[in-house]
Amino acid sequence: MAQPGGTSPINPNPDKTTEEALSLKGFLNFANATLKRVVDILDIVVEPFFKIRESGRVVRSTLFVIGFVIWALVAWTAHPPWTIVIQPWFDFTPDENTPGQIQIMLAMLGLFQALFRGALTWILPFFAPDIFRHILVIALASWIAFEWAAIYLDDIFELKNTEISRKFIWKAAFVGKLEKVHIQDGDVAAENKDSHVVKIGGPGQVIVHLENAVLFEKINGEAHIVTSEDKDKQILLEGFERLRTIKHPNKPGDAFAIFDRRDQFIGSQTITGRTKDGIMVTAKNISAVFSIHEGKVEVAEPPSMTGGNGRIVTTQISRRISFDREALETAIKNLVYNQTNRPWTETAKANIFPNVRTWIGQHTLDEFLTNLSPQELAEVRDRLQTLGNQNPLFNASSTYLSRAELTNFVQGNPENWSGRGFDVHWVGVGTWETPEEIPKRHKEAFELSVQNRVQGSEIELSRLHRESRITELVRLIQGVPILTYKDSIRTITRLSTGLGSLFQMAEPERPANDSYSKLRIDPKDAAEVKYKLLIAYREKLKNARDWYERNQQKLPEELRVTINHLSQFQPPS
Repeated sequence: MAQPGGTSPINPNPDKTTEEALSLKGFLNFANATLKRVVDILDIVVEPFFKIRESGRVVRSTLFVIGFVIWALVAWTAHPPWTIVIQPWFDFTPDENTPGQIQIMLAMLGLFQALFRGALTWILPFFAPDIFRHILVIALASWIAFEWAAIYLDDIFELKNTEISRKFIWKAAFVGKLEKVHIQDGDVAAENKDSHVVKIGGPGQVIVHLENAVLFEKINGEAHIVTSEDKDKQILLEGFERLRTIKHPNKPGDAFAIFDRRDQFIGSQTITGRTKDGIMVTAKNISAVFSIHEGKVEVAEPPSMTGGNGRIVTTQISRRISFDREALETAIKNLVYNQTNRPWTETAKANIFPNVRTWIGQHTLDEFLTNLSPQELAEVRDRLQTLGNQNPLFNASSTYLSRAELTNFVQGNPENWSGRGFDVHWVGVGTWETPEEIPKRHKEAFELSVQNRVQGSEIELSRLHRESRITELVRLIQGVPILTYKDSIRTITRLSTGLGSLFQMAEPERPANDSYSKLRIDPKDAAEVKYKLLIAYREKLKNARDWYERNQQKLPEELRVTINHLSQFQPPS
C-alpha cells in the first residue's frame, strides 16, 4: 500500500536507486575499459615472444640466454665455487729419481688436473639437487611441449617424419643459421627436397638460380614471387611462408609453382582433325616451343638462302624478349590462380595442341597433299607465274604449301597466348597423314573448293575491280556532262520559244547513253550551259566532301580548293 508522500515501502528513495544504478554502470564501463587496456598491454608484451619472424626469434633467444644467466647466478649464490673442495684423483708429484722428461710430463698432467678440478667447482653448482630439480621440471615441460608441437605439425602437414617438424620448430624458435633452399632447373634442388622450408614453410632463405622464378604464399595468402634477378639479395621467408603446391596429373605427389623461364620443348603428340572440305587428316609428331611471358616478344623472320647443294636453307628463328618484371609476375599469377591447378607446362600443352586441330579445320585437303621440297615448289611457282599471265587458273598465289611451310607455323595471335601467361614461339608437325581413298562426295567438295579458289584469285578479283571501275566511270560521265548538257539545252529552248512543251512532246526522248557528238547547242547560250555544268560538277564534289566527313577521314586539299573555286562562279546575266 502506498505511503504518504507517494513513496513505496519497497523503494522508499527511487532517486537514490537510480544514482546507484548509474554508478554501477559507470563502474562496469570503467572495468571493461581497464581490462581492455590490460589485454592490449599483455598483447604488446607477450606477442614478441610468439612471433615467428626474425624479431620473435631474437626475443626468444635473448630470453633463453637470460634464463641461463639466472640459473648460473642462483647456483653460484647457493653453492659458491670457492667453497667446493675437490680432492685430487692422482698424485703427480715426482720423486728425486724421476727423469727430467717424466717430471715435465707429470707437471703438465698435474696442471691439467688442477684446471679440471677448478672448472668442476664452477659447473657442479648447476647440478646441485636443490637447484637442478627446478631446472629439470622446466626442461621436462619444455621437452614435452616441443615433442607435442612436432607431432602436431607432422600430422597437420602429413610429413610422416617428425625430424622435419623438430628442425622447423627449433629454427623458428631461436636465432641460428637459417636453412637455405636452392631453386634450379624448374624444381627444388635434390638436397633440399626434405627441407622444412619446402615441407612446412619459413623462416628460411631461398636462392633462385638463373632463368627460374618461384611463387611463395605468405600466411595471409599474399603471393611472394622471387626471380633469379633477386639472387644477390637476401631473400628471407617469413614464418609459414611456403611454396605454392599444385597437382601433377601424371606423377604422384604434389608439384610446386616453380617456373623454368627458358624455352620449353614438348613433342610426340598426335592430333586428328577434319579439314575445311571435310577430310580427316592426322598430324603426327607435333612439337612446340614456348616460354613463360616476360614482356613484349619481337620475332625476326628467318631469312632463306640457297646452299651449296641448291637447296633452300632456313636459318634459326631469332627473337628478342624485353624483360618486364610486372609482366612476368602477372603471367605467373595467371598460370597459378586463373588456370587449372596443374604445372604450367601442362597448361600450355592443353592450350597449344587443340589449336592444331583448329588450324587443320581452316585449310583444305590439297594443302596437305604436296610433297615438294622448298626448291621444287619455288620452281613450280615460277612456271605458274609465267602461265598466270595467260590463264587465271594458274595463279602464283595458290594456297599450295610445302611440307616445311606446314610444319613451321605459329598458331594464333601472340597477344592471346601472353594473356594466358605464356608465349608460343614455334609449332611444328612431323608428318601429315591423309586417307588413302577419298569418298566421291569429298572429291566433289574438293573440286568445288578449287573452283571457288580460282574465282577468288587475285587475277579474277583484279578483273572484277577493273570492270566495276569502268562501269562506275561510265555512269558518272553520263550523269554529269551528258545529261546535264542535255537538260540545259531543253531549258534554254523552252525559255526562248515558249513552245518548249510542244517541242518536248514532239521530240523523242534521247537515250541516256546518247553520243556527246550528236548534241548541239546554240553558241549564244554557251555561257548558261557552262554554268550549269560547273554547278553539276560542284554538287558531285560536295557529295564526295560529305562522304569524307561522315567517315571521319581527312579531306583532300585538292577537293577543298576545287569546291571553293567552283563556288566563285556567278550565273550569267
